[in-house]
Amino acid sequence: VLGSYAWGLSSHPGEGDLLWGNIPESWKPLYSLNMLPAALGYLTFTAYLLMAKPEELRFRGEGALVLFQINYGLFLTTATFWMPLCWIALDGNQTWLLLPIQSVLAVTGLASIGFIYLLWNLEEPPRPRFHKAALVGACWLALQCAVLDALVWPRFFHL
Repeated sequence: VLGSYAWGLSSHPGEGDLLWGNIPESWKPLYSLNMLPAALGYLTFTAYLLMAKPEELRFRGEGALVLFQINYGLFLTTATFWMPLCWIALDGNQTWLLLPIQSVLAVTGLASIGFIYLLWNLEEPPRPRFHKAALVGACWLALQCAVLDALVWPRFFHL
């Protein structure tokens, strides 16, 4: 994900503002400010899962690790496609890419909600206080990905 961002911004120097679309200037600081707790939230629940033994992660009587791995795969893959698709659309005025862009953001947003769902429904989660912190972190990520990125941003991004 970070590699796609690095590529996108380095291949389009000084053009990063185009990615905001028509987001009102007054919204940008709050939008940007949420990115930090969202990233920290992602790191918190990822650390929680990495520190847990696979057998400690149980969901509906079964091991939950594979469900988290599938969700991570969806989340990271779709998050990686957002910026390159935007630049391709912007560079060539490819309006047909707006639906694929919105689709990858929707799947990323749903996957972020999936982290909350899986964490919330863990049976006897290890390290209860850390588990609560992981849940809060997943909520911050979902606010960014499911609400701001998947629902708000597409309404303002036009070619």
